[in-house]
Amino acid sequence: MRKPQKTVKDVLSQEAGLKNVFTKTQQMLKMKVQLANFLPLELQAECRLANYRDGILIMQANSSIWATRLRMLSPHLLRRLQSLDMFHDLQKIDIKVKPPEMASKKGLNHATLSPYGKTALAQLKYSLAKSLKKQKQEK
Repeated sequence: MRKPQKTVKDVLSQEAGLKNVFTKTQQMLKMKVQLANFLPLELQAECRLANYRDGILIMQANSSIWATRLRMLSPHLLRRLQSLDMFHDLQKIDIKVKPPEMASKKGLNHATLSPYGKTALAQLKYSLAKSLKKQKQEK
């Protein structure tokens, strides 16, 4: 007879090393939901909960503009969150700006030229070849 299949949740909640990770993840998900209740919709789309550690809530914004808007809201947000049990030890909110994404090498190799650019390059190639041919004849 086969043993019943364990779910990922079962494994994560039972393994000693993974139990802490699972607990922290569950806690962060609950905090994310609570935080969303206090953020305006446009900030919900542009900011995210990055971490909560030692009484410090770390938020990440997609740009400096959104980080500034979040900073303006943070004193009010801090007071409101402190009223919730899960944020009882909250002391401050740190706001970080998400670093810009780097262009992949693959993307850099796939540039396309406009028809004008193609024509200009073809003419340059022709004139260079003609010039080289002329230089060789003169030698």
